[in-house]
Amino acid sequence: MRKETNIIKERRKLKNLSQKQLGAFIGSQAMVSRIESGQILPNAQSIYFICKELDITIDEYFSNNFEIDFNIVNFRNKLNYKYLHNDIDGLYAMYNELKLRKTLTLNNKHDILMLKATIYHTKFRIASTTDQNILIDYFNKLISWQLYDIYLLECTVNMLPVTLVRPYISDILGQYIYETVQYSQLDNITNLIIRFLKRVFSKISQLLLNGLSKK
Repeated sequence: MRKETNIIKERRKLKNLSQKQLGAFIGSQAMVSRIESGQILPNAQSIYFICKELDITIDEYFSNNFEIDFNIVNFRNKLNYKYLHNDIDGLYAMYNELKLRKTLTLNNKHDILMLKATIYHTKFRIASTTDQNILIDYFNKLISWQLYDIYLLECTVNMLPVTLVRPYISDILGQYIYETVQYSQLDNITNLIIRFLKRVFSKISQLLLNGLSKK
């Protein structure tokens, strides 16, 4: 059983709530049962209501699920190493290994998105419409930006149009100002903004060159 199901089940029992009672807030008892047994993953709205009713913070929920302090940093460092060394084959090998796993957990889905984003980033090209829609759907459902979300957006900067990325950066900065994201994430936010600005300047330079070439 995955960790995210454990924290829901354990906190529900501590609060003496039945699956039926919790199910009233997210849809049904059957849905709670399937989430706790690991058959399905809760969507962003369900996570919000679950955390609210069980007195779990969003940070608690995702920290329990992703083991942020070690796994995601390790994974991101591996991606950065392969990116800096232009190890495209290594990135594809990691990607294919994840795709072959029989059980695709929320962890794995996120890792696959980061891998795909890094592969796009090495080629400095816009993602396909399908991949763009997957990422936009993911980011649009976020309630609170976590470290792994900031990492993913950082990898994604060169695969989404600038106009789509800008609102997410504004949202992250707003949450940081109001202290809903951790101070320890400041370096990661700074790296994200620098990468975004490089993309913006690159786009401006390209437009200027195109304009000059037409004269």
